[in-house]
Amino acid sequence: MESKEKKLRLNKFLADTLGISRREADRLIQQKSVEINSKLIKEPYYRVDIENDKVFFNGEKLEYKNQTILLILNKPRFYITTKKDPQKRRTVYELLDKKYHSLKYIGRLDYESRGLLIFTNKGELIEQLSRPIYKIPKTYKVIINKPIRNEDIKKLQNGIILKPENIKTKKAEVKKLSNRELLITITEGKKRQIRRMLQSVGYRVVDLQRIRFGKVELKNLDLKEGEYKVKIFTYLKEALNFIV
Repeated sequence: MESKEKKLRLNKFLADTLGISRREADRLIQQKSVEINSKLIKEPYYRVDIENDKVFFNGEKLEYKNQTILLILNKPRFYITTKKDPQKRRTVYELLDKKYHSLKYIGRLDYESRGLLIFTNKGELIEQLSRPIYKIPKTYKVIINKPIRNEDIKKLQNGIILKPENIKTKKAEVKKLSNRELLITITEGKKRQIRRMLQSVGYRVVDLQRIRFGKVELKNLDLKEGEYKVKIFTYLKEALNFIV
C-alpha cells in the first residue's frame, strides 16, 4: 500500500507544479485540460500518484516539483510590475533570467517606485499572504516635495480617506527622518496607496522605496538596484515563515 505522501489531490498537484492557486487549478480541470495516464480527469480531488502517474496539461507532461521558490528583487524606478505592458514600458521580468519568468509577484510596486519586490512559484503562498489575519507590515522610505507639518503626520497615522472610493486607510506608522523624508509602514496594499495618502494632505512624492516586506528587509540583502537573490525552501510553510 502506498504512503499518503506519494499521493496528492489533483488541484494541489497542479497548483504546486504550475505556480497557481487551487482555485485556478480547479478551473483548469473543469476546462478539460488535464489527462492522467491518457484519461481525461475532471475531478479536482482525484488523487495523483506523484511517482507513477503520467500527468499532462494541454498535452504537455508535468513533473511534480514541491520546492517553494522566493525571488527577491531590488526593483529600480521605471520598470512596471507586470509581464506585458501595452505601452511597451520595461517590465520587472526583463530583469530576471528567463527560467524565472513563470514566477508571480507578491504585491506590486508602481512604475515610478523602487525597492523590495518578491516573486514566488506558489500561487498558494500568495493566496495565504493575502489573508487579513497576517496584516503584513510593509515599510517605505519616502521623500516628498516640501517640509511636512506635524498635523499632517497625525492625519496619515490615523487614516486617510482615499478618493474616489471614499475608503479610509488603516492606521499607519509614520516616522519623520527629516523635513522632507519619512518612513511609512502600512499593513494593506491599495493601489498607489502611499502616493495617494500624501497627495490627500497636500504633498507630492519625489521618491518612494519599499525597504521592508514582512520580515524581509532590503538592508540585509546586499542587492544593488536591478539585482535579485533566489531562496529555495523544501516546504511552503518555511517560505511563509521567512516572510511573516
